Amino acid sequence: MRTPTKSMLRNGRQLPLLLASPLLAVLALALLWAMLPLERAMAQAPQPQPPAPPDIFLVDGDIVAPAGAGNNDIGLHARLTVGRLADKPEHVNLQEFCPPSKSVEAAADDDIFYCYRLENTGDQTLLQHTLVDSRFGEIFNSEVQTATPGQVVGTYRIGKAIVSNTDYMTWTATTENGEPLTDFSQATVIVPALDLTVTAGLDPAICAAPGRLMMERAGDAVFCLQLHNPNAFALKEHRAFDASGSEITLPPDLVLEPGATFFVTTTAQVTQPTFSQFVWTAKSVTRSTPHTVTNGIEVRTPHISTVLLATVATLADCASNTLTVTVGSQVLYCYYVVNDGSIPLSSHIVTDSVFGRVGDAIVTLLPDDTYGFGITRTLTTTTESSGFWQATGAGGITVEATTTATVIVVMPARLDVRVYVDDGTPPSGSNGLPGVVVEVTDPAGIVRQQRSDEYGTATFLNLIPGTYKVEVIDTSALKEISPLTGALTTTAVIEGATVGVQFPFTGTIPPRQQHLPLVQR
Repeated sequence: MRTPTKSMLRNGRQLPLLLASPLLAVLALALLWAMLPLERAMAQAPQPQPPAPPDIFLVDGDIVAPAGAGNNDIGLHARLTVGRLADKPEHVNLQEFCPPSKSVEAAADDDIFYCYRLENTGDQTLLQHTLVDSRFGEIFNSEVQTATPGQVVGTYRIGKAIVSNTDYMTWTATTENGEPLTDFSQATVIVPALDLTVTAGLDPAICAAPGRLMMERAGDAVFCLQLHNPNAFALKEHRAFDASGSEITLPPDLVLEPGATFFVTTTAQVTQPTFSQFVWTAKSVTRSTPHTVTNGIEVRTPHISTVLLATVATLADCASNTLTVTVGSQVLYCYYVVNDGSIPLSSHIVTDSVFGRVGDAIVTLLPDDTYGFGITRTLTTTTESSGFWQATGAGGITVEATTTATVIVVMPARLDVRVYVDDGTPPSGSNGLPGVVVEVTDPAGIVRQQRSDEYGTATFLNLIPGTYKVEVIDTSALKEISPLTGALTTTAVIEGATVGVQFPFTGTIPPRQQHLPLVQR
C-alpha cells in the first residue's frame, strides 16, 4: 500500500503520518531475490576483473600490419580500434589483442576492448608519449617509451558498452630532437536501442494516450505496445511478453526499418490496481544477440488500503501495529486509509473486531489521499484488533480493506536506581546522594528522567519487560563527587519484578537536614 501523505483531525487529536516499514521493504526484496532464476543470480555475482593495463608497451611487429602508403606524412600514425572483449581468442593475451575494426555492435553492459596503437612512420626515434581519450580522459602523460622508426607502441582500456558512442583519441609523441608530433583517431561502439511505449485504455481498436488508466470498475484493460526503431539499421526477430510472462503474438516476418514504428494490442483483466510491465526483444540485422527493452503502465480500479497502529495515549505518536503496555494503560488506536484506487470515495464506515463500530464519516477522499482518526481505550488484557474499513463512491461502488494491531498487556515492573558514596558500608539511606539526575531509556527508545531523593534513590514505575539503558547524566547538585565504575549501564527488566541498579561514587556525603519531633505543650 502507499504511505499516507496527510494527517486528519478527529476528536481533537492530530494524527501523524504513516511511515513505510523498513522491515516490509527488506522482506519484499528478499522474496524477489528468491524468485530469481539461478542462472540470473549467478550472472549478477561479482566477476574477476581483468588485470590493469600497463601505461604503454612496445608491440610485437609480427602481429601489426604496417600503416601503408595512404597514411599521413607527419612521422607517426595513431589508430584506435574497438571490439568486444568476449571475441578475444582465449590463447591471445590482452597486450597482443587488438580488434581490427573501427566500429563494433554490442549489447548494453558488454565489455568493450579499446586498442590504442601508435606506429613510428618517420625517420626519427620517438621518446615520450601523451595519450588523451574522450571517454577515459588522460591515459598517460609524458610517458617514456622508445619507438625507433617502424616500431609500434600501444596500450588498451576496457569499458562497458552503455549507449552508442564515438570515442576520440589524441596521441602526441616527442622526437629525439624535442619536436612534438600529434595524430588523431576515432572508433564507434554501436548499442542498438529499442524505444518501447506502453499505454492502457478501454478501446481495442486504438492506442490510448500516455498516462495511467483510471477504471471505474474492475474489468478488461487494453494495453498497446508501440516499438520505435531509432537505429540506422533494421530490427528483426521480434518477441514481446506481457506482465504475466506470456508471449504476445507478433507477425513472424516482422522487420522494423530505421525510423519505423510498429504497435500491437493485448487485453487483460484488471481487478485491482497494478503496474503492468512488458518486455520486447529484437535483433539487429547484423548481429545475432537479442536486445531487450522493458516498460510498463499503471492501471487502477476502485481500491483502498488501510492500516491500524497503536501507541500509549500519552505519546500520541502511532508508529507500530504491535505494542506492549502495562495493565490499565490507555492506548491510542490510529485507523488510516489510503485511496490508492481510481475513484473518489465519500462515505466511510469503520468497525473494530473488539471495540465495535468506531468510525462513521462523510469525507471526500480523492485518489492518492489519506484519511485517519484515533480512539483511546483502557486495556487490562492482551488484545488483537481487526479494523474493517468500508468506503463508498459514486454509483454505490464499495471497496473494503482489513488490517490488524496487537497490544500485549503485562504486569508492571519497577526499577530502583541507587546513587551513593562508597564509604565501605553497604548502600543505605545514610550514604545516598540526593539530587542526582538519572535517565532511563526503555526498549522502544522512550526516555524518562528522575532526580534521586534524599536517600539517593531514583524510582521508575510502570515499566514493561526488556533491556533498559540506565545513565547518571547530571551531578551538578553535589560537589566533589565522581563515579567509581562509570555512570552508564544496561539492565534487564522482568515482568512484575523490582530491579535494582547501583552507581557507587567517591566524594563527600552532603549533610542531611535533621527532622526533630514536634512536641505538644
